[in-house]
Amino acid sequence: MADGTQTALVPYEAFKSELVARQDEIAALLPSTISREAFVNTAIVAVKSNPALLECDRRSLHKAVTAAAMDGMRPDGREGVIIPQKEDGRLTARWQPMAFGIRKRARELDGIIVDAQVVYEHDHFRRTQGDDARIEHEPAPLGTDRGRPVGAYAIFKKGAEILHREVMDEKQIAAVRAISKQPNGLMWAKFTDEAWRKTVVRRGAKTVPCSDALRTVLGRDDDLYDVGRDITPPAPQLAPVRGPAIPVTWRAGEALEHVPVREFKERATAFIRSQEPAAVTDWAKHNALGLREFWGLDKDAALALKGEIEKAVARQKAMPLVEEPSAPASAEPAGEAALFAQDAPEPDDREIVMRDLLAALGKEPDPKKRVAIWADSEQARQALTDEQVARLKAALDQMELQAGKPRGRAAA
Repeated sequence: MADGTQTALVPYEAFKSELVARQDEIAALLPSTISREAFVNTAIVAVKSNPALLECDRRSLHKAVTAAAMDGMRPDGREGVIIPQKEDGRLTARWQPMAFGIRKRARELDGIIVDAQVVYEHDHFRRTQGDDARIEHEPAPLGTDRGRPVGAYAIFKKGAEILHREVMDEKQIAAVRAISKQPNGLMWAKFTDEAWRKTVVRRGAKTVPCSDALRTVLGRDDDLYDVGRDITPPAPQLAPVRGPAIPVTWRAGEALEHVPVREFKERATAFIRSQEPAAVTDWAKHNALGLREFWGLDKDAALALKGEIEKAVARQKAMPLVEEPSAPASAEPAGEAALFAQDAPEPDDREIVMRDLLAALGKEPDPKKRVAIWADSEQARQALTDEQVARLKAALDQMELQAGKPRGRAAA
């Protein structure tokens, strides 16, 4: 028994000696709020309380301790934690800041106060946006069941100014967990509340101006997430479009797609329901031209889609989501016949030029005459943005594809 204990103490004592020998190096990384002795003692206790860390690659263990010092946090399980993990078939140690530590450093580095909370199904929660944006959260009475977690929020405040409010529902947090490389790791499986708070804080902090030092802390876990993996269902592969189609870009940076009118409402609705409210707003503004075309081709379906957009933007508001139109759905709205006729700004001159050019190209069945129209519009196209020209080229490509021949160098 004594021999076994002595054997177990060997790697611990070795690590302790190594850490003490490095204390001057570590002290140079620490902020003034943490003393050298306090940090070293905390790191020693963290390793002693989790013997699995002694089985990790020793270089990775010292690297994790160094990262904690650089972030200005103690590896005490509250500000942050050092955990063992499998990596390429070997056990390594990893430093992970926790929500409390991130909030602490935000206050110390940039004077930003962060309040992060988890919302449960039996809590009272109300969120409003607009000029008088605010969040009201009243937890269920003490001693009663709060139910399961349904969301989380973080409020970023500097002085008397609210910098940002970030709210995520259960579905959005689940989507983040789905792209984690350790979705069933210790953080997600055991410390669920901590994982939810940390998720909403990390996302919200991306929109708040902050120092490089705080950015480093916030980015410490970036490699734990496979941000390149798209967890949304893939769009169906469509045959070449025949008949009227709506030009749409689903996400920034993606190629323009022409969706048949008969399929547009269903696909757009599925897309809207999978996105955050801000993303839906950006998508609607970016695709205003296509949405107006859709209105002119199928007003009933366009009105239903308008309702979906309004629901997405008004999500979690404790107020009616969509006002009933005063006129029947089939009636023409007052003013411009557009999907957002009542609340969208008038298109600028470039949008009008682009719309007119698209209409002229679409009405001409003869490919040679379309090429001539394109050539004659060179001066008008010079006023357009690069993105608008790219969309025009894509539309002309689609027309030529339907005609069974490539466009060639016509729009080069």
